[in-house]
Amino acid sequence: MTILARPPGETTSGEASFSFRASEPGATFACRLDGAPLAACGSPVAYAGLALGAHTFAVRARDRAGNTGPAATAGWTVVPPPDTTPPSTSIVSATTGGPEATFVFTASEAGSTFSCSLDGSPFEACASPRAHTGLVPGAHTFAVRATDGAGNTGEAAIHTWTIVQPLPDLVISALTRSGFTVTNTGSAAAGSFVVSVTLIGTFTLPGLAAGQSATRTWSICRVGTLTAIADRGAAVLESDETNNTRSITSAC
Repeated sequence: MTILARPPGETTSGEASFSFRASEPGATFACRLDGAPLAACGSPVAYAGLALGAHTFAVRARDRAGNTGPAATAGWTVVPPPDTTPPSTSIVSATTGGPEATFVFTASEAGSTFSCSLDGSPFEACASPRAHTGLVPGAHTFAVRATDGAGNTGEAAIHTWTIVQPLPDLVISALTRSGFTVTNTGSAAAGSFVVSVTLIGTFTLPGLAAGQSATRTWSICRVGTLTAIADRGAAVLESDETNNTRSITSAC
């Protein structure tokens, strides 16, 4: 009894076909799969819907005189097809505030590893959560992608955000007929600037830190409308350029 054709020892196919022959012409055959009872069969014989795992095929022949020979057997294993599907990556949360940012992310396949990129830098191995510090004002992009156990790498998940440049904000916080107070209500220091007061003149201030105020006074009294304008020449880039004026009427 000879098996002429059979599946390879390891295959991803759930189908199997066998051809065989006996040493005597006119013989009949009986086959079985995985220990099932022997049943009459002919060459070739095919099976479908085979489960993953090991399988065994056996076939034996009976000649015209009723003599039954030993069975010929073949064993093989049905294995899962190779994984060619890349995992997808999701950014679960993105905490971005000032110069720091933290990202939490996950992959669609358990056991995946991650690589991250900030602002177009080369991807490097990372884990969730991923934190960045010392970020400068401006636009930023965070990207993360996953690689599964089979080596498939998926598309990157991307988060973009902008860190606003901290700026000063100069306002005339107080104005009287004999003086004014200018305050930097912004979040950054202001450099040197000029405050002009109609009917009085101009005052140069060397600068103000965030939250700092400065007061200037004069002894002469003028009748009319006094209007104080901080940074009239717009020498300082401010977060709000529309709130730096204050006016009063002076009657002396």
